[in-house]
Amino acid sequence: ILNPGVYCLGDDFRVTGSSRLTGSDVFIIMVGGSIDTSRGSLVNLTAATHQWTLGELSAWENMLIYVYPDNDGVVNLGGGNASTYIGTIYASSPPHAESQPKCAIGGETKAGDKLSVKGQVICYTITVHGNADIDVTYTSSNVSQTPQNITLVR
Repeated sequence: ILNPGVYCLGDDFRVTGSSRLTGSDVFIIMVGGSIDTSRGSLVNLTAATHQWTLGELSAWENMLIYVYPDNDGVVNLGGGNASTYIGTIYASSPPHAESQPKCAIGGETKAGDKLSVKGQVICYTITVHGNADIDVTYTSSNVSQTPQNITLVR
């Protein structure tokens, strides 16, 4: 369970097997590494519907996952069993391998289950994989407006 807050990650983040990851009012910043929730896990994440203040910036409302521009890691969103991602997923920089997509959405689901993304997905490249029923719905109330720049200090 992710409690409400900002999570700044500098290495790979994986949710695998029959693991469960839930959280509402969260913002995940990927400074380094990749995020992978694609191996049969149950994931239900919801972005904050209010603005976060990071340094001098006051924005990030509805931003669920933000991949820092210098991070060449990938975003692999999946999971089975009706996983849901609500908010904006932003990964605009190229992946570390030219043949690899920056974002992958899909996975293996049971009959009748659906993988849902409600908001928007902004990625350098996107691929869809697996047998999952995927529902990507642009919902204006779940969309983030990215600031022009951000500076993170370790």
